[in-house]
Amino acid sequence: MVTNRVDVRFDGPARTDAASLPEASTDAAGLPPGVRATVLETFAFASSDGGEYAEVPVRLTITVHDADAARLVVLVREPGAARAVRFSAGTDDTASAALTAERFPIDGFVLEFESVSDAENCVTWFSLTPEGEHLPPPGDETGFGDAGDEKTLDEPLGEAFPRIDDVAVPRADVGPILATPSPRRLDDSLGSAPVDAHVLAEMPASSRVDDVVTVTVSLSRTELEATCDAASGTARPSVIPDDDVIVTLSPRGYRLAPEQPAEQRLHLPRGERDVDSCTFDLVAVDVGRAEVTVVLRQSTPLPIATILVSTDIRPAETRLRGRIARSRAVATEPDPAIVALPTISVDESLAEGVSTLTFSLVIGDESASCVKVIPDKRMYIRRVLEGLATVRSRVAAAHRPADRRAAADSGLEDIGTRLFVSLFDEPARLLLWNNRASLDGLIIQTTGEFDIPWEIVHLVSPDGDIDPAHRFLGDHGLTRWVYGPALPQHFDVARTRTRHICPDYRAPAYRLPFVEAERQFVTRRLHSRAVDPDDAGGVTGLLSGPFDLLHFAGHGEWTTGDPPHPRLLLAGFDPTDAVEGAAYSADDLRRDLAARDADGARPIVFLNACDVGRLASSSAGAGGFPEVFLRGGIGALIGCSWAVDDQSAGIFVREFYTRLLGRPPSSVAHALAAARERARSRGDLNWLAYVAYADPRATVTFS
Repeated sequence: MVTNRVDVRFDGPARTDAASLPEASTDAAGLPPGVRATVLETFAFASSDGGEYAEVPVRLTITVHDADAARLVVLVREPGAARAVRFSAGTDDTASAALTAERFPIDGFVLEFESVSDAENCVTWFSLTPEGEHLPPPGDETGFGDAGDEKTLDEPLGEAFPRIDDVAVPRADVGPILATPSPRRLDDSLGSAPVDAHVLAEMPASSRVDDVVTVTVSLSRTELEATCDAASGTARPSVIPDDDVIVTLSPRGYRLAPEQPAEQRLHLPRGERDVDSCTFDLVAVDVGRAEVTVVLRQSTPLPIATILVSTDIRPAETRLRGRIARSRAVATEPDPAIVALPTISVDESLAEGVSTLTFSLVIGDESASCVKVIPDKRMYIRRVLEGLATVRSRVAAAHRPADRRAAADSGLEDIGTRLFVSLFDEPARLLLWNNRASLDGLIIQTTGEFDIPWEIVHLVSPDGDIDPAHRFLGDHGLTRWVYGPALPQHFDVARTRTRHICPDYRAPAYRLPFVEAERQFVTRRLHSRAVDPDDAGGVTGLLSGPFDLLHFAGHGEWTTGDPPHPRLLLAGFDPTDAVEGAAYSADDLRRDLAARDADGARPIVFLNACDVGRLASSSAGAGGFPEVFLRGGIGALIGCSWAVDDQSAGIFVREFYTRLLGRPPSSVAHALAAARERARSRGDLNWLAYVAYADPRATVTFS
């Protein structure tokens, strides 16, 4: 196939015919937003005998005349896979690229980018893994996939692992980034002592789909009053008068209106009665409960205040009625010791299933920021979990411990590397890689993004250099925070206020043979007592009063509704026979914590149950156990991001608590790191399944 500028040919014995050409546009190529390219040529081939596969792999060679090789990329798509390759300059005025094609039909695009950087990014997005290694079907053990539906991990963020930014989202929906908090310390503002201030955030309590609503954020030295019938929240942070206050929104159920900046600035007025305000226009998108989190920062990524306002979005033709608005507001002075720790801040906006992630990374005196768009968040997470299930099947097929460990490490590294490359842009990746030896105590803090398994994100050299060491973020005692009240640095746990739930399941298929050993361990070492009765009523009874530690070891699952909801399965659970009180949901937890008489205690909760340590990708708010527990006053939560076997779970639990009970006791971060390494020695992938929502420095005294 030859044009005036482009020559495309196959080298090999396969019988091919030119096929119908794809549409000659970058939209058809599936390039992400913000990348500008011209399509020089499109091409398509099919097997002449109608077969799907070529008789042997064939070499595809593309030659371009009169073009800058550094700005050229060829993007080729086969069934279930896509790959991008750079061009090399020839000795004359030509540039050429070559790659191997293994499946038919094939279509491709020869793209000329506006900049060399855009060309490099395209290759990164589409060429994240080596070619050729096809994995077996993952089956449906994650609860998401269909058995027999073949997925391959070498599909570079294609169908089996959806690309970030593979659907064009208008830049106006993201909003320009105006500022990123610098990595300054809290004492950098000399001669300007913090003063008490008042913040008010308000917006319409109800709206209809496609309505444009305005969020107003006001800052003053005196108390502010909300407009009648508005959904509003207030906070009283300490503000450095000479520094701007950076205001960002993380909406769920709304999206930013066109041309609306994602960040704005306020300045504390000098006059007692003066007010400085800014406004954000949002478009109502998803019917149901919606939330807007207003985050205020100054010189650090840690917020000085967060205000969460809950509203209702109704169908377009619905009549609006008055309602009681819900809000939560927290003003927290950043802890200098926490500010000094390496931090990745993740603000998420979610509407129509599209997740917009705004990252701010600070490590020492260096910082970086970027914005990423996941067009279908639920599908993205589903494919990640399917990939983990496939790796699990490989580990199970290995017989020797060394082989199991190698299979687990290589599989996790493969998925973690793709997460690393797809989630962060080049400057952010470079910052993390160059500071890989300084990541101990790393904190992921967020408005509510905990679907992504951050623990398995795996650092790789931007130059492609081979590093024999594994570089998972989970190696560094990573902990997570949801914006809100400061988390405790120390816990006093009395044996008389320690409880456990280790269900002896009624349904034989749900029984866990190693949970009994776990129950004996927490009973002996923590002097824990069983919750009685071991049903939903018993859990409600426990949460209605004070306790210091709750340990659950059993099954957890997400329902199949839309949106899905997490729940803990208790002893009476039987999938074939509905039993009242046999499951306990996050909605049950929200109700019970709201009525709790806590006596000021902020206990520890360990949910050793599959898949309940993450939040739900729902426009109606996070809604998972972590969000409800932490906003309900729990001081630390440990959970699982994916399915784990009960034997590995028991090993992790014993090592974690043993470290906390040590003399001297380990911090939560160090206990996590030790327990992960202990579980890793078994040669499975469960060692990175555990997540902790806690202050990494926190210690525990048992009495």
